[in-house]
Amino acid sequence: MTSTPTAPASRQAVTGLLARTHVLLNTLGAEWLSAGKAAQLAGTTTTDLRARSEAGDILAMDDIRRPSVRVYFRDALLARMADDQVPASAFDAARYAAPWGVRLPPHEFAVEEAERREQGPQRVWRVEARTRISDPQDPVLRQWRGGDRSRAESAMASEHPQLVAQHQADLDRGVRVQILWAAPARLTGHTMFLAHSFRLASRAGYPVRVLTGERLAALQHAARLPSLMVYPGVVYVLCDTDQGRPDGAIRIDDPGLAEDLDQLLTPLHNQRVPISTFVRDHL
Repeated sequence: MTSTPTAPASRQAVTGLLARTHVLLNTLGAEWLSAGKAAQLAGTTTTDLRARSEAGDILAMDDIRRPSVRVYFRDALLARMADDQVPASAFDAARYAAPWGVRLPPHEFAVEEAERREQGPQRVWRVEARTRISDPQDPVLRQWRGGDRSRAESAMASEHPQLVAQHQADLDRGVRVQILWAAPARLTGHTMFLAHSFRLASRAGYPVRVLTGERLAALQHAARLPSLMVYPGVVYVLCDTDQGRPDGAIRIDDPGLAEDLDQLLTPLHNQRVPISTFVRDHL
């Protein structure tokens, strides 16, 4: 495997980023933030925020109840953080780090990922946020788009034994792969195709949960979530072509970021709806 020298994030940095995400997700619907929460979200101090607001960099106003205390406009603060590439979550951090990662073409990524799966017991995360992940020339997808969904579902179901074997091989090595799908708010025909694909993965034994609604919108405050594979010590940002074909990945060698993502994804995954429930309720 090719490696890149990347300084691991300190424990303090990991804790700080998780605290920012906590504020991001627990102030949904709030228009204004207290100085303390705004500083925690931005990863700075209340003194720095006040100085920046007085310089006109950040929108703020005096608290009506306590004129000596400033409050900060949440959306404007998040927009400024995005402009400055200050992450509000580990998803942001992964997206901002991607340009400095190692680009792996499809074959190299497949080989490298297979080698990582052989390294023994570990928890692996797959985050899928792409809206198109299949080749338009895929015959099953063509059947689905053409309205012959019964044949498409039958063809997809024929892959079940292969998925079961793959999952069993992971379990035999002590590898637990957990999947979080960031489902688009708009349920298109292709979204339904993806939902059925993930339901098949779930039936093969993979834990698949669906992230939707306000929490997904909050995490996508700056841009769509990146699609990721997260292993201990390393993060892969998944790439695809304009036609929707998988196109390898960008590897980020950063144990701190990998730990951030693991600690963020664990509660997100546990609190989201299973794919079976999502399919039943929406399709």
